[in-house]
Amino acid sequence: MSGLGNAPVGAVAQCPEGLVWVIVGFCLAFAAVTPPAAIAQDHMFSEGFSNDQYARLMLRNGFRTAIFTLIGVLALVVMRRRLMFAETQSA
Repeated sequence: MSGLGNAPVGAVAQCPEGLVWVIVGFCLAFAAVTPPAAIAQDHMFSEGFSNDQYARLMLRNGFRTAIFTLIGVLALVVMRRRLMFAETQSA
C-alpha cells in the first residue's frame, strides 16, 4: 500500500505524496488570487481606466500566470514519473 489510502502500489506510488499536495496547494492559491484580479477589473470597468487599477490588475494576473505555469510544470513532472514507471514495468 502507498501513502494514498487504499491506492494500489504502482504508478501512483512513484509520485511523492508531497508533490501531489504541492500541486493541490498551487490550485488553491490560483483560486485565491482570482477574485482580487476580478475586483480590480470590475473597478476599472466602473470607475474608468487608471494607471493604479491597471497596475493592480496586471500584478494579480501575473501571479495567476506564474501559479498556473507552476501547476502545469509539476503536473508534467508527475506524468513523466508515472510514464517512466509504466515503461520499466512493461520492459
